[in-house]
Amino acid sequence: KRRTRARKRKMPTLAQPSPSEPVQVEDELRHLRVGVAACPQGLESAVRKILNQAVPEVTVTNANCSHTISVSRMNGRYYASILPNHQKPAAGDARDRGKGDSAPPSRSYYKLREAFARSRLMMDRSDDAYAQAVAVDIGASPGGWTQVLLEKGCRRVYAVDPGVLKLPKPQGRVLHIRGKISRCLGSLKAAMRADNVTGIDILTCDINAHPIQAIQSLLLLQPMLKPKAIIAATLKDFASGPEASKRMKKDNQSTANNATTGFETEVRMWLTRLKRLAHRIEMFHLLTATTWERTVVMELK
Repeated sequence: KRRTRARKRKMPTLAQPSPSEPVQVEDELRHLRVGVAACPQGLESAVRKILNQAVPEVTVTNANCSHTISVSRMNGRYYASILPNHQKPAAGDARDRGKGDSAPPSRSYYKLREAFARSRLMMDRSDDAYAQAVAVDIGASPGGWTQVLLEKGCRRVYAVDPGVLKLPKPQGRVLHIRGKISRCLGSLKAAMRADNVTGIDILTCDINAHPIQAIQSLLLLQPMLKPKAIIAATLKDFASGPEASKRMKKDNQSTANNATTGFETEVRMWLTRLKRLAHRIEMFHLLTATTWERTVVMELK
């Protein structure tokens, strides 16, 4: 009898939407203009195709879009997010670069902007802390990362690079030290003494070199860093880089994924050597960076 009664019991039913609700949803979707940002950029066309098939009511366009979908592939996995444009991190895109005197010096400008927008270590710092900060930018030319540091309010930026700086406007807060950091460390120390600067609050590095050289450059300045100093650096697969990308086009996708995984492993191996110095550490694959770059942000002990 209990079984019979159980069978006769009615299952709870879900509330059915009114006929007007689907129409209302479709009307809202028709007002959406969704842009796509992808890394690597080859994913962009695939994401657009999926959106057009799955949600035909939405207009997929990067022109005057209301929302942006960001998709990235890293270490064999895909990561995606969607945000209204007024909430989107100010990462920018090299294709949106301005013209004339207001144009950023280089594409790398957008990489550090995105790192500031995504890194919890950087967001935890107050505007007052940045206003009092002294920064050193290794591999500064043509000035993309230096420009971002100035926009964050750093009171002094030492830009170290043998190349020329092309900042939009002359900056009195910037001192350009011409040369590689390994050869002009004495000049940097002398300049800091002349400015009565006792230590470095922010150290950035975007040199076009193997991760080993980048990390060695950072370690050179370790004695000059203040406690709780922030380090932001790009680690690049310099040996494979653009030339490897050309070769990967001739190979299958599994070969490309294996190469990316190998680079991830190498980067993590070098990060273990820095962990003894860092209180906290983060690693990103920025949408504004290439496939063969990883950005590391650290806070010293």
